[in-house]
Amino acid sequence: MADSKPDERAKDVAIPDVFPTDRCGLSPREAQDEAAIEAARAYVGSGHNPLDLKSVRNLRDLGGMPAADGRRIRSKRLLRSGRLSGLAKADAVELRHLPLVRVLDLRTTGEIVGEPDPQELLEPAAWEHLSVLSTSALGITQDESFTEIVRHFSDYHEDAQLQSIQFYPSILVSSASKRDWRRFFEVLLDTEDGAVLWHCTAGKDRTGLAAFLVETALGVPQDLVVEDYLASNFYTEPMVEEFLRESALSHVAPKLMEMLHVLFTVSPSYLQVAVAAVLERYGTLDAYFEEALGMDAARIERLRELYLE
Repeated sequence: MADSKPDERAKDVAIPDVFPTDRCGLSPREAQDEAAIEAARAYVGSGHNPLDLKSVRNLRDLGGMPAADGRRIRSKRLLRSGRLSGLAKADAVELRHLPLVRVLDLRTTGEIVGEPDPQELLEPAAWEHLSVLSTSALGITQDESFTEIVRHFSDYHEDAQLQSIQFYPSILVSSASKRDWRRFFEVLLDTEDGAVLWHCTAGKDRTGLAAFLVETALGVPQDLVVEDYLASNFYTEPMVEEFLRESALSHVAPKLMEMLHVLFTVSPSYLQVAVAAVLERYGTLDAYFEEALGMDAARIERLRELYLE
């Protein structure tokens, strides 16, 4: 595990580049009062509220984040994580006791077939598959072998970040993705009690954009939304070492290390290009929520009633 804390990863982020001025009315640019500022500090200081389950990576609770109208996100209601395929029975018991009532798997069908969720361990939680990333855009997902990943990334040897930047917009603006995001929010609106957990493979790209959408809709300050997105870098770092260890590689070329770094981390530029694609098509994030996701003012308010306190 790296020595630095998650919040240290976001210090050089130019927030206006992600949320252009006056293009998002749902979230304030910064915490609005001292109580909200203290809540944000406490959330970041906790490491972005991780749940201590050893068998699930990047598992975090959005509870405690300052949000709209001086409220905070309720504890143990909105959870995000990486893959659940290695979930230990003891950790499953902890999740069931929250209680966990819904699981939304954001992976592709191929990823699910390769490493299915242990649904039987999480009963009676309801499980649903929402593949927000089409297979045609696939690439930065960990459903490939080490050899396949190396071969795949060799096509991008001049710029290892190029593919991430290329596929990120499609996660928010493609027709199939918008359909699944609509369903994502329908599930949230239908869940009056208990915890909803969404996950992909590493819990950073698709899961990170899901958190971005939820936090924005709930009125979390924009700077904290970005910090929370970048916090995945702290929790996914060990995956590179594990990948190398499992592949029996002790020495790798610098370019390969760069590829692995891109594979297992997020960048402000990824979020920036995704938001830019939304703004290009809809003008504002508010319009995107209403027109693309069906989240009009009444539904936004209902979401806040359910998940804020």
